Amino acid sequence: MHGYIGRGVYIDHEIESLEIGDGFLVINPYWFWRAFKNRYQGLFEEVRKGDRHNNPRRMSCLRYISTMLT
Repeated sequence: MHGYIGRGVYIDHEIESLEIGDGFLVINPYWFWRAFKNRYQGLFEEVRKGDRHNNPRRMSCLRYISTMLT
């Protein structure tokens, strides 16, 4: 939720995804985890299959991993 500033975040497994209220955000944790995992897997596949020398996202990802491991 880029740009949204909430006063509170609540977890509720009964809603389908998320709801924005007046100063609060209600998130379904199962939906959030699936959405995060799907996006991560998509980006990882893009990096894995990307051009070795001309893919900025791939180069940035590998630089980040290298920094974390050293």
